[in-house]
Amino acid sequence: MTEPFEVRIDPPVGLVIDAVADIINPTIRDATLLAANHAGGIIATVVTRTFKGTGDLARSFLPAHFVKGKSGNVTGAAATSDKPQARILDQGGTIRPKTAKALAIPITPHAKNLWPREWPQEKLSLVVNKKTGKALLAETVGEGKSAKLIYHYVLLKKAEITGRHYLDEARKKAVPIVSKIMADAIEKAAKEAARDA
Repeated sequence: MTEPFEVRIDPPVGLVIDAVADIINPTIRDATLLAANHAGGIIATVVTRTFKGTGDLARSFLPAHFVKGKSGNVTGAAATSDKPQARILDQGGTIRPKTAKALAIPITPHAKNLWPREWPQEKLSLVVNKKTGKALLAETVGEGKSAKLIYHYVLLKKAEITGRHYLDEARKKAVPIVSKIMADAIEKAAKEAARDA
């Protein structure tokens, strides 16, 4: 069985169901969107299972028709995301800060839910760990001799992200259902064309 779609890693990122023909029958056009909808659901399931706490990414894969070629007609559909992290989490790569001097990487569960700028200004302070030489953002808890530091973020010039290839996994899981949807649509379109002839 040939696979009915490809993984797209250039924005928007996702799975593309290409009907190939420049002008397609309405039944096949509708089936490509249905197939893209199923593919989007499978991507969301894989993303949710692979990355805990990434509901925004999972919900960002939406089905839509697309136009390719000179005719201006719908020629396929895709389940894609325009989220910047969609590609980097799938393929991997290097992340560098855009506006700050360093990336603040959360290292506590509490920090994973807040950006450093969302903390009250007096709560976090810059600390350099004497043993490791790493710059950290820490919260001072307690007062006087009983005060202790809780390190919430490590500051890095860049972060290397290992690709998890979740789109490849989603594609493998989606192939059977997408293939069936498209095969049924082609059969139905052929019957409609024979009936109308």
